[in-house]
Amino acid sequence: METTLNWETRHNIICGVAKALDYLHHGCEKRVIHRDVKASNIMLDSEFNARLGDFELARTNDQTHHSTKEITGTPGYTAPESFHTGKATVETNINAFGVLILEVICGRKPGHQNKQNNYKISIVERVWERHRMGWISDVIDDRLNKNFYEEEARCTLIWGWAVVTPTLTRDPQ
Repeated sequence: METTLNWETRHNIICGVAKALDYLHHGCEKRVIHRDVKASNIMLDSEFNARLGDFELARTNDQTHHSTKEITGTPGYTAPESFHTGKATVETNINAFGVLILEVICGRKPGHQNKQNNYKISIVERVWERHRMGWISDVIDDRLNKNFYEEEARCTLIWGWAVVTPTLTRDPQ
């Protein structure tokens, strides 16, 4: 049986991942680049506190092997500039976190899905499209049955989208 997480739990998960990334980027002696921030790498304890897991692709910022010909990470979460530079940075972690925020709130996978799921555009494009039209609340997961704090949800969605947007508009040089 599938469990639908309520708004408070979803918001706490987002905040927990934000704290984990803050620790990796600012709290460690050597900055850690996770390189695969995504929903399936978030572990929840019995009280639904979020922990970031699967550090297989992680590197410290001072490692010389942060550039690669093969893009690491998961499609849909990967920052667009990674395809141009081949480098993983703090910003690529943040981009993936922004996509994760959208996924948690919208209750849908980030990439283009098959026709059976009726997704023709990515989650980032869908949130942007709805935001432009003034209908950003339309992307919030229907399974919440409108049982959420609308302004908090809208702000969090815009935050997630804004985190992703700079990487979409930045010159990839």
